[in-house]
Amino acid sequence: MSIITREGRTTLKRRMGVVPRMRHGLSPLVATILLIAFAVALGSVVFTYLSVSMTGGMETAGCAKYARLDSPDLTREGAYAFSFDGNTVSLTLMNAGEVTIVKERVNIIGSEDTFTIDLDRKIPPGSVKRLHIPYDPSVYGQPEKVVVIPVFIKAGQDTYCADGKILYSVKK
Repeated sequence: MSIITREGRTTLKRRMGVVPRMRHGLSPLVATILLIAFAVALGSVVFTYLSVSMTGGMETAGCAKYARLDSPDLTREGAYAFSFDGNTVSLTLMNAGEVTIVKERVNIIGSEDTFTIDLDRKIPPGSVKRLHIPYDPSVYGQPEKVVVIPVFIKAGQDTYCADGKILYSVKK
């Protein structure tokens, strides 16, 4: 009578077509670490996508050198940088940057709501433009602040430059 050892049984079972079950796999610790790493990576991709889409691709660092709005020096009598006549907000803007501003995003913050409009008015470097924006105070309330963000072309795309914005506060 022969004694079949454990190794012999395994070999015999393999020859017969029965493969022993392997009990090796990922440990629960490694599986948990992989799931956490996957969740963090997916979260960062979603965060980046949403932050870019919510800001409209708005650049915030270092662009004021290229596109910066300023209030011109208005020394003559009757000249003004900002006015509101009840239905129209009027602004005088100067491009103090190095590139042409191709449009302006104007946010008029009213006592009830915010009115946002993109104006396609080109302002070459050093030039001054007067903007007249229709505004309905019955919908948005009396204007409290006006924020104008310049937009310039960078790599063939519109780039919103929050660093180059100008802010007007309405005096009450």
